[in-house]
Amino acid sequence: TLTLNANTILGTNPFVTLDAAPTLTNGMIGGWLVTAAGDPSNGAAGGSFVTYDPVVGIRALVGYATTPTTVLAGNNVRFTGNATLLPGTNTANSLTVANGTTVSFSAASALLDLQSGGLLFNNSNNGKAIGSLAVPGRLTAGGPTATTGTRELFIHQMSNTTTIFSNIVDNPAGAAVAVVIGQGNIGGGSVTVLSGNNTYTGLTYVNGAIARLNSPVGLAVPGNLVVNGGVTTTGALGSSASMVQLAANNQIAPGATVTINGPGRLDLNTFSQQIANIVFNNDGGDMNGEVPAVLTSTGLLTLTGSVSVPTPTNPVFMPLVAGNLDLAAGARTFAVDPVAAMPYQIGLAVNAGVRNGTITKTGNGMLFIGGVSGATAAANITAGPLNLGNTGIL
Repeated sequence: TLTLNANTILGTNPFVTLDAAPTLTNGMIGGWLVTAAGDPSNGAAGGSFVTYDPVVGIRALVGYATTPTTVLAGNNVRFTGNATLLPGTNTANSLTVANGTTVSFSAASALLDLQSGGLLFNNSNNGKAIGSLAVPGRLTAGGPTATTGTRELFIHQMSNTTTIFSNIVDNPAGAAVAVVIGQGNIGGGSVTVLSGNNTYTGLTYVNGAIARLNSPVGLAVPGNLVVNGGVTTTGALGSSASMVQLAANNQIAPGATVTINGPGRLDLNTFSQQIANIVFNNDGGDMNGEVPAVLTSTGLLTLTGSVSVPTPTNPVFMPLVAGNLDLAAGARTFAVDPVAAMPYQIGLAVNAGVRNGTITKTGNGMLFIGGVSGATAAANITAGPLNLGNTGIL
């Protein structure tokens, strides 16, 4: 996802031009690209998909369809007030939701299919929703011709909190769907809540955003999860603007691999979760010193696979696992490579109470264990240094 920010209307000042004009599909560049600047279609709060003008370059898209009956293939739709979609399949190229709008479904089986995958909640600082607990509806991407491959559903969340009650599913025509959540307004601290029983089979990406997982039935994230950090916010959930936070137990597929890139964070928030693997790609922190982290507070993380820190490049911000860690009665590999140019710097810090299994340490990087572990935990060091920071039992 990419957001173009500006203090004035994009295409009047500043200008963003390209050497070669992009090919437009249904009038827009793509569902992945938005502007958070002032929107000429309403003259108020920002937030729009973009098109390309050969004179002024990239500018906000205008000429939206605005009613449920105009949710048609090829149309870019914009709702500024509550709207109820028609029964059956509702196909549009993109959907923008403005103000404090709730988009409802006429039946739980009704489907919203976005051809470009573009779903934008604009910068009006109001709470918004797609579906409801009683009638969640279904949400997918790619359009009726998406029969193979993977299509992406781009969720641009610009302000306040948006709750997606809809069940996000693979395209009924046959294509898989991956979900990409972007904040859309860097530093805004906005939150996207996934509350559906989601069954899509592609990956879930959280890019510089805050995603809260709160599905009362089923999984909010039904597969592998990638949390991409790298920006800063003053939001209430913390200073790392790329965070996935649980609001109930077991929101992620138990066999998932969770990849943390840069200063991303998975926060169990006192709840419990089982996953298979954690991968820390430690290539940088953020302006507030946030580190790549998996946190449990008083919750419990159960690990059935491994933790790996491949070739870390940032010697300042060390990846962190903190709280309570259960190894599910197995030997779990902790593979830690040395930090580039500083081989004796800590490559992974486990400030957690470890229980019920064995840590098998591999790799020549340094593993630090600072939590107090129970008598059911053990360590097997096959390569590299181990640093114990507590007098408790391991």
